[in-house]
Amino acid sequence: MTKLIDIANKLNISVATVSKALNGKGRISSELRQKIKDTAEQMNYHPNEFARTLKTKETTMIGVILPDITNIFYGKLLKGIDRAARHNGYSVMFCNSGENMIHEKYYFEMLRNKNVCGVIIGTSCLSDYYDNLSEEDNVVFVDCLPSETKRFPFVSIDNYKAAYELTEHVLSKGYTDVKMICGPSIETTTKERVRGFEDCMKNHGYKGTRRVFEGEHSFEGGKQVMDKILAKGRPQAIITENNFLAFGALSSIRENGFEVPGDVAVACFDGIDEFDTMFIDLTSIIQPVEEIGTKAVEMIMKKIEKVDSNDINQRVLLDYILNEGESI
Repeated sequence: MTKLIDIANKLNISVATVSKALNGKGRISSELRQKIKDTAEQMNYHPNEFARTLKTKETTMIGVILPDITNIFYGKLLKGIDRAARHNGYSVMFCNSGENMIHEKYYFEMLRNKNVCGVIIGTSCLSDYYDNLSEEDNVVFVDCLPSETKRFPFVSIDNYKAAYELTEHVLSKGYTDVKMICGPSIETTTKERVRGFEDCMKNHGYKGTRRVFEGEHSFEGGKQVMDKILAKGRPQAIITENNFLAFGALSSIRENGFEVPGDVAVACFDGIDEFDTMFIDLTSIIQPVEEIGTKAVEMIMKKIEKVDSNDINQRVLLDYILNEGESI
């Protein structure tokens, strides 16, 4: 097992300097700090968390609460968080809320009691639960926010803009009968994507028709809603606000004897299908998922290290990609 003294000997510096660098303390140049972190990673150094906690009453643990680890989007998000945390000498304690606010509250209080140095949260729904967070809580939200009006540290994309652009892309292909399948409108991300879709349709002259259909954020949810839509008539195109809803909609379309995109075009957010289970490259908004996780860790670290940065309490919106795919 690699120890601090092994890293110190390799770099010909003191153990104290190594310790301070790995713990984000001390007046050490950014170049030397990075060199120490890189060497520690190369030598497979792992801090003794138990001993550290006893000595300093602090941890090098970042808590993470996400809604659904079975969704590959959140799996990739966690991967980005974990990699960035390890690079900075920290580890991750992960909690899966199951899109349940009661579970989310329980895990947040548990992480607080464990004295983690920060928490990254993909919240389940709009809630006033986090309204009284203090600076010491060091919380960064990803993907969804708990409030539409209060300002929290946040990393995501511009979901309104992305939904508007995706809808405009579908319309540019000549489709006029376009409908949207979304999850429950208790999430800020869902509300922003629906708003972007509806504004785009209205601005292009399509008014007065029900176009948005709500279901559970799941494969079954997408399938059930698509079944109901098809029972009333076949639309030209469907936009879904996440990948699971798209996969469910595709299943329904095929079970009803239709083809994509020949009979029904499909576009979505986060059409990540790394195992080619849907047999089609989905037209999709692709978020920089792992980069979102990395940025969230950076914001947690800046608060720990008391770095004066405008990013700490701001909403950071990263760039996305429109994958044209083959499904429209």
